[in-house]
Amino acid sequence: MIVLIDKKNRVIAFRGKSIFLSKKEFLLFELLAKNPQGNCIDNETIITYIWRDRCNGVTTQNIAQLTYLVRKKTRELPIDISHSKREGIYTYMNHRVFFLNCKGYIIKIIMKLYIYNKKSNL
Repeated sequence: MIVLIDKKNRVIAFRGKSIFLSKKEFLLFELLAKNPQGNCIDNETIITYIWRDRCNGVTTQNIAQLTYLVRKKTRELPIDISHSKREGIYTYMNHRVFFLNCKGYIIKIIMKLYIYNKKSNL
């Protein structure tokens, strides 16, 4: 499966669908996409990457809530995301998933081609 990522607009596109993420949701998804399968991303790394200089007062509950939101929005992707309060976040990919960084206009062109091909195959 190919997942297109538009960093500027915080959009993830796959199989003719687009998902719009908030800034923090996108940062978490981006961190997960960079993570090798099965490796744990510890809570400190997550807090530093997402909240940067404003990390005072961020708890594992904040990470759990953000993980829940990303998991809910990306439930159609073959990616399992789990959070452990002690350890951090684990990701497992059920299939081969390729993440490609794209500009918004490229995603629009690919989405139109996908929809056109899907209609013509009916």
